[in-house]
Amino acid sequence: MIHLRDVHKYYAVAQKKLHVLKGIDLQIQEGEMVSIMGDTGSGKSTLLNILGILDDYDQGEYTLAGTSIKHLSQAQAAYFREKFLGFVFQSFDLLSFQNVLENVTMPLIHQQVGHKELDKLALECLDRMGLKEYAHHTPDELSAGQRQRVAIARALISKPKLILADEPTRGLEAQAGSEVMEIFKEVNRQGMTVVMVTQETHIAEQTNRVIRLKDGRILDDGLGNVAEDFLTPVTFTKA
Repeated sequence: MIHLRDVHKYYAVAQKKLHVLKGIDLQIQEGEMVSIMGDTGSGKSTLLNILGILDDYDQGEYTLAGTSIKHLSQAQAAYFREKFLGFVFQSFDLLSFQNVLENVTMPLIHQQVGHKELDKLALECLDRMGLKEYAHHTPDELSAGQRQRVAIARALISKPKLILADEPTRGLEAQAGSEVMEIFKEVNRQGMTVVMVTQETHIAEQTNRVIRLKDGRILDDGLGNVAEDFLTPVTFTKA
């Protein structure tokens, strides 16, 4: 499903460029549940953003489900995200001025889905999360764990092939974190591919494979392929 070959990413810093990803080679098969780990600054969130077509890359090749991402127009990228991807963020990214039901319907709001059907789908997703009774509450009335489950319901409503989650359990109490992980494992058992960034070892251990990054390179891809040396530091070059 996911194929990256020699992917590089730079960010402009003043008049220099920061080399963040340094030749990422990675394959993730359909139906896998994978975690990405690494220290702060290792490039894991940048990698996740590239996988989610939220950020571009500067060199290399990325294909998702057989489609080359590099040359997609903005409209094509947006369509691909809507139809293929579901996102779950650490900060939840829920709209406080809308109720839970309205937040869950957001990914389908611009598609040709009637209001009754939209509400029906959202309620089904909330029921799956054990939150149907909170449909007309605002996010501020929910606990952190409940808000994250709302965010997962929002990600699932469009029935994506791939869920991308950035630190989905960070800051949650142990019980809430366990509930969130059980949801991810359940949707994965049903065939959905799940890729999550985490710094929590006990969370990563619940996934099928752990990919470890260091200094913008893959230290260990979880398949027995381990980088031999990490002598190259993060470098700055003139823009």
